[in-house]
Amino acid sequence: MSIDFKIQNKCDHKINWDTGVLSLDAKRIDVTYPIASKASVALKVNFMLVDKSEYSVQEDPTDLTLQKMSYLSLRQRIKLFNPIIEVSYTTFTNSCPKCEGARYLDDFVYTSGGDILTTKDEFLLIQNVEKYIVTRLGSNKYQTWMGTGLQDMIGMKILDGQLLTTKITEEINTTIDKFKDMQKQLVATGRPVSSGELFGQLLSVDVQQDQTDPTTIQVLVSFTAQSGKRLEFTQLLELTQLRQRIAS
Repeated sequence: MSIDFKIQNKCDHKINWDTGVLSLDAKRIDVTYPIASKASVALKVNFMLVDKSEYSVQEDPTDLTLQKMSYLSLRQRIKLFNPIIEVSYTTFTNSCPKCEGARYLDDFVYTSGGDILTTKDEFLLIQNVEKYIVTRLGSNKYQTWMGTGLQDMIGMKILDGQLLTTKITEEINTTIDKFKDMQKQLVATGRPVSSGELFGQLLSVDVQQDQTDPTTIQVLVSFTAQSGKRLEFTQLLELTQLRQRIAS
């Protein structure tokens, strides 16, 4: 059975120890992003945690946007000279600088025990399919066969929608064939693998152009694992950038 680091994880939108800006009267602390949950707020002054009873979280009355900026209102002014102020809090999805509104992060996540979260079986299969689809062909110098030319389509003008659909479908079919071939070579080495991590059958590649925004294309790849479980992978391709992936 193969195990790999889990690289696509749900974002917690947590801002860890943002630098707070102290007001001139030393009783207000402003932060960089909107605060989504008052309960998530923690404050440090000169690296010392401040008790929550010493401050409250208030909405900025001068902010007229829907997601108002908040600030920390201190019970007593800070008398320290040039203090180091850090604030930890949770922000909104569309304000998150980590996932930029995509809700998912392509990064390692650690467990409560300090280990890196891993994935296996069907979840590993979905992750590997994603790697093969979103990687720019030839960009991995150790696995030059991995990837597609989807990245090279960014910035293209859509002159023939059907031709673009055909090109995307061909790119995905080609890279899936390469992936299946690499898995066959892996099995041939005699290493233990599970039926869940092995690619079964490519069922369909559905390419849909957004009716309101023709530069945005959704690609739905349906396939099975050799365990028999049906899986899907969705890639939103915007002709200005690659956008979020959704796997199930």
